[in-house]
Amino acid sequence: MPWVLLLLMSLLCAGWLVHHMRRWRLPLRRLRKTLLLIRRGEAPIAELSQITGPLASFRKILQELLRELRQSKVELAICQHEMRQRIAQRTDALERLVGSLRQQANRDPLTGLYNRRMLDQYLSTIVQRAQAAEADLSLLMLDLDNFKALNDTLGHAAGDELLRTVGQLIRSSVREQDLAFRYGGDEFVIVIPDHGYTIGHAVKHRLCSLVDQLGRTLKTTPSLGISAGLACLSEFSDCSPRGLLLEADKRLYETKCSRKGEVRASAA
Repeated sequence: MPWVLLLLMSLLCAGWLVHHMRRWRLPLRRLRKTLLLIRRGEAPIAELSQITGPLASFRKILQELLRELRQSKVELAICQHEMRQRIAQRTDALERLVGSLRQQANRDPLTGLYNRRMLDQYLSTIVQRAQAAEADLSLLMLDLDNFKALNDTLGHAAGDELLRTVGQLIRSSVREQDLAFRYGGDEFVIVIPDHGYTIGHAVKHRLCSLVDQLGRTLKTTPSLGISAGLACLSEFSDCSPRGLLLEADKRLYETKCSRKGEVRASAA
């Protein structure tokens, strides 16, 4: 009968669909779910061993691919970590090199003091800052006496060693916030912020005494010494940085002339 045949065919189709779902669709769903869990790190690759049916033949290939992918990710992470470390090390080395070059550009290589270029750059800033804060500031200019005679007698190597020693004496005689410069040849400048004549004179006296003592050990004729000129911001109602430097230089010259006069008088 036709309806019996139709029913039979319907039953056969239903059976085929159930078989198809059991054989393919359900394993595919399970495979997809398992792969998602493995991808998120919520299941081990070995979980694929639970896949059965016709997809079981792909199980080993998928496991190998996933293990290779995971190993590649580990190797990539290691390479990235090593690369970041190398970049950080090179960046640090580069920063140290730049800092060293900047330091060399601002420092006198012989004495270790700041150089004249640094003084020209920052003197205006230092003075203007003191004027804005209504604070005092003292500037010392120093010049070695009879330095040429020492060079001529003991040689330039001895002269360089003396300049290094004077640089050390200056660094040991000033505070951390004070700025000391090699102005040129055998001339030096010391800027003492926040302090006027009293502290400036004390630093001047200490350095003159130390260099005079050093000069007596060198046994040169005429003996080595140092002259200094001191100028303070509070002495002037309105003084430019250049004017302060020139005033200290003028007083240095007067001191040097006075010392030479004293030497001539004692020799006579």
